[in-house]
Amino acid sequence: LNRAKSHLADYEHARGRDALLVEARARTLLAEFDRRLALSGKGGQKDIPKDLQPLLEESRDLYRELIELRDNGATPRAALAGTLVEAADAIGRGKPGDAIAEKYLRRALEVRPGYLGLRNLLALLLFEKAEELQKAGREAGPVRAEATKLNSEELNLHPDYQPAKALKAAGLRQNA
Repeated sequence: LNRAKSHLADYEHARGRDALLVEARARTLLAEFDRRLALSGKGGQKDIPKDLQPLLEESRDLYRELIELRDNGATPRAALAGTLVEAADAIGRGKPGDAIAEKYLRRALEVRPGYLGLRNLLALLLFEKAEELQKAGREAGPVRAEATKLNSEELNLHPDYQPAKALKAAGLRQNA
């Protein structure tokens, strides 16, 4: 990772700050976060360890910057959708039902409606959001209904997509 960071610093010095640099830095930091989280033995926990939060925050900031750069440039729709999904992943970690992650996933769906698994990702986020709303004593039904609808749409578009099948099965078991 140190060698990668050194190469990125050289790239920035030679070419300046552009979308490719910001994307590489965001991905490198997120990979570093994942590796350090795995090594810490705290990978399956809901909360992000305090010592790793700055690393994740820096990655989140870079993804936000990257989306702005891609919005202002001539980025292909597929690349923009991919960036929005990656950013939603980074931003939503440790934040169930995060509003910014939801916004990015919805935008990715607008940009590339046929993206395999995107409706499933948004459905998962909305189920998390519904759970958080329910914990807070607020109405979660409409959010849960939208999540179910999105998962059904995913299965209609991609009937063999296993994560959507698993989510549907989990919902059926929960309702039984």
